[in-house]
Amino acid sequence: MNHPALKLNFDTLHVWEAGADPVAFHRQVIEHIGHYHLKNIQSREQLSVFSPENVYSPAGTRQGMVPLFNGALDYNAFLQGVANKPSVSASLEWFGHDVKKTLLHDKKKLELYFKNISLDSVLAV
Repeated sequence: MNHPALKLNFDTLHVWEAGADPVAFHRQVIEHIGHYHLKNIQSREQLSVFSPENVYSPAGTRQGMVPLFNGALDYNAFLQGVANKPSVSASLEWFGHDVKKTLLHDKKKLELYFKNISLDSVLAV
């Protein structure tokens, strides 16, 4: 299907979970991305925390879920490539405790990250 509305939802953790380098894969498909889905995990060994039978269960464990910049996936490296994309849509995923606090904290850190990237590019001129 070749339609301008058909885009990829780039789930960074799923790309990393599959064994691919998110930075390299992102460079290969950037022109097809319409949205970014962001979440992180403490270690690769804890990826099963996101399995549907666990994550959607009220009794499921949340062990290993961490805020975006505190996990095994290096978002600092990944986001450098996203900063060059003119218009970016993204969502944060969190199933752990303190949902509002964690999501707002991650959102603020992302905003500061992109503000600093923009400021750095202005100062470099």
